[in-house]
Amino acid sequence: MNHPTREELVEFLYGETPPDRTAAIAAHLENCPECRREVETWKAVRVELAAGARPERAGAPARRHSPVWFTLRRAAAAAMLVLAGYGAARLAQPGPAADADALRTAVAAELRTELRNELGRFATDQSGRQEAIVQALARMEAQRLEEYANLRRDMETVAVRAEDQFETTRRNLIRLASLDR
Repeated sequence: MNHPTREELVEFLYGETPPDRTAAIAAHLENCPECRREVETWKAVRVELAAGARPERAGAPARRHSPVWFTLRRAAAAAMLVLAGYGAARLAQPGPAADADALRTAVAAELRTELRNELGRFATDQSGRQEAIVQALARMEAQRLEEYANLRRDMETVAVRAEDQFETTRRNLIRLASLDR
């Protein structure tokens, strides 16, 4: 059985397959559980990604992300670790309630500081990206203006040459007309 290539299956998944191959790949998927399972797995991953979930793969290296939800997840994880440490210390040495209130206040202040720092880094990343986009747009506008100026210059050159050619042709016709008389 001739299986479609991975590229063809991906094109089929995204609806980019040429019309003459679409029917052939669809028929193949009906008859080939291996290819069908692969395409269904890809579809599931697309659905998870569209929903904002991060599909986990065994043995896959951890990736760095900068979205706010990931930053908040890291801050929540840090809070959980601090609270777990607090709970373990509380169980090991029970102290007066005043110490617990002081510890809660300290933990809350530390969490706020860490969250502000993470959000500040995120805002800095975003402003850097916005600046890059503005610079790219400025370069594109400069290039567009330069191309417009070049096109205009070329059109004016063609117009002048055509005008000269018309004038030369007119003079030749007048000369021929005067010779015929």
